[in-house]
Amino acid sequence: MTEPDVTAGPYSLLIVDDDELVLSVLSDLLAREAWHHISTAADPRTALELLRNEPFDLLITDYRMPGMTGLDLIREATRLQPDLIGILVTGFVWPDAAAEATEAGAYDLMLKPLNIGEVCVRVRNACERIRLVRENRRCRRELEQAMRTTTRDAQRMTPSEAIAEISLFPPNLSFAAKGTRKDEQMLNQLERLGKLYQMGLLTKEEFVLSKSKLFGRT
Repeated sequence: MTEPDVTAGPYSLLIVDDDELVLSVLSDLLAREAWHHISTAADPRTALELLRNEPFDLLITDYRMPGMTGLDLIREATRLQPDLIGILVTGFVWPDAAAEATEAGAYDLMLKPLNIGEVCVRVRNACERIRLVRENRRCRRELEQAMRTTTRDAQRMTPSEAIAEISLFPPNLSFAAKGTRKDEQMLNQLERLGKLYQMGLLTKEEFVLSKSKLFGRT
């Protein structure tokens, strides 16, 4: 039995197929994986109703179903939930199947008869993509927050405080380190001066004076 990947979730999965046996097998199989919430629908209409009322991370849908194809369902599902990942399952392959699936917004295409091992691998790959998207968003939020905080702090500083913040060497830097890292330190301080000037916290005269002090030209 596959051990659940507890670090990957929680995720929410919707399986859609008009074959009840397929629904049962897939839901039982994936319940042993990382999925904390699994929903099933025997037709596209029921699936769309669920999608309008619940958030899902992954949609696995059959291609041939009454009333709507799996491709159309993925199109509508990603319209309702843009972050949703769709996997199309089909026993019918046509020349442009992969291209049409991609155009519809499908992340992957699985062929029937399904192989249990392959299903698990494909779903884990989808899990990893979802995890990376979440991680990327978290990093973006943290970066944006850090930038807002830095901007607010800089805007509260007076020009004299801003200049005082720019010292050639940090107080805890040893004399030996000063000699070996002098160029790097000067470049960093010059960059900070430029940012303060661009933000309007230093006048042109203060910027020029600070640069002169930085390079020892007083």
